[in-house]
Amino acid sequence: SQTLPPRDATWDVQVRRAGASALHQLGSKGDRNTVNLASTWLQDEDHQVRLLATRALGATGTTRADMSAVAQRLGDSDWRVRSAAVHALEGMAAGTRPNSVATVQGQASGPVGAEARCGTANSMASRASQSSSTRAKKAVGTAAAAELASCCEDPKLLGLPRVQAVAALGRVGWKCDSAAETCARKIGDVDAEVRRRAVEAVVDLAPQRSLP
Repeated sequence: SQTLPPRDATWDVQVRRAGASALHQLGSKGDRNTVNLASTWLQDEDHQVRLLATRALGATGTTRADMSAVAQRLGDSDWRVRSAAVHALEGMAAGTRPNSVATVQGQASGPVGAEARCGTANSMASRASQSSSTRAKKAVGTAAAAELASCCEDPKLLGLPRVQAVAALGRVGWKCDSAAETCARKIGDVDAEVRRRAVEAVVDLAPQRSLP
């Protein structure tokens, strides 16, 4: 992504679309260098460029600022971009779900030498760094889930994006205290498909509220 220049508004729309497509592909591969570039493409006048930039940032963004930038696209003038923002927020939230992994601790027999102590110290430092990163990702995930809950209540989010937002909240709302209540309220929505998704979401969330 370092070879991709920042967006230039004077470029032909097809060139900008090609650049945004490349950005999206790199983001899908986990290239963190796409984050700063993606934010400059979110304001493009072409909906397809904004859509691809939203997907790229959703795939690689790990900070609250990234999440906020994606959330702003929920108010985009094009419903396809709004839909992409919903999916991006769901992805950000879904990446924080705890895994049921058993941790087995054992003790090595015999004296521990300097090399082993050094290895242990390095291992502890690595775990501390990973723990800090995990906490940060969980915080972003929680914020993303809360943003989904908020957008479900937004009367300006209409049609398919609203249906998708309610369905997404049912899948990742276990991190948001208001998710179940939000979905329950959407059972009374004017859109029949939103009502159906809301019922499914409430059912899905019911057994998950006990998760840490």
